[in-house]
Amino acid sequence: MFETFQKLPDIYQGLIYLLFGIIMLLYALGIIEKVITPIVIALALYLIGIGCIKTGVYHKIKKLIFSKE
Repeated sequence: MFETFQKLPDIYQGLIYLLFGIIMLLYALGIIEKVITPIVIALALYLIGIGCIKTGVYHKIKKLIFSKE
């Protein structure tokens, strides 16, 4: 893998180093956590919702709430 990286032109190697350097700096400053945490929470809630729909739990809860006896 490192050989493949060495074969890249210098401009691409420089861009990769620059990108990873910026990511590491943002991580060290704590900025990444502030950005990623809401995204992870939203993704988790989305996946829970999809899981409820796929397993049929959503329809069972809907049926219990809106059923007229």
